Amino acid sequence: MGTDPIFSRIVKMGSVPIFLLAAAFAPAQRVTSLLDRYLQGDHAAAVAPLATASNVTSIARDLVADAGAWAAKGATPEEVQRRRVAAAALALEFTVLRMEDEWYTLRPLIEWGCTLLRGGVPAEKPVEPVTEPSDAELAWHRAALAAIQGARDQQFARRPVISADRPDVPFSTDHVAHVAARF
Repeated sequence: MGTDPIFSRIVKMGSVPIFLLAAAFAPAQRVTSLLDRYLQGDHAAAVAPLATASNVTSIARDLVADAGAWAAKGATPEEVQRRRVAAAALALEFTVLRMEDEWYTLRPLIEWGCTLLRGGVPAEKPVEPVTEPSDAELAWHRAALAAIQGARDQQFARRPVISADRPDVPFSTDHVAHVAARF
């Protein structure tokens, strides 16, 4: 992805100080500290704790719960969208980073990120786009589709996915189709 600050490079755990790993999920800090680091361009520090975290489900829940309000702190509509892109990118990196051991737990974050980028948060009814598609959103979708292909999960790409938290509400109805319609 070149020098695009929204997407970071693959993180090598040996290059991250241990105190960053411990501090990232201390009780006083939340996932918003990782979002702040990611937005500031410190991708390695934001992503590294996610590689070995044992509380994957709670991190995903915190991300979903906190990222909307975190993004809304932007001073302008452009800054809000920039924060949405950063939150969706961190969620996507988390999902890809843990693809081997937590794909089925984290794959709903892809649909959540898609909804966030369109200007909403996952809800029972479809979200109408409140922003025009951007180059950053298109890049995110390309990376998300590559992740889905890398996981060899065509069921996720083409059929509804059920969230463990809300089994009565599908996360998506044909992810590929609504991405195609958006672009």
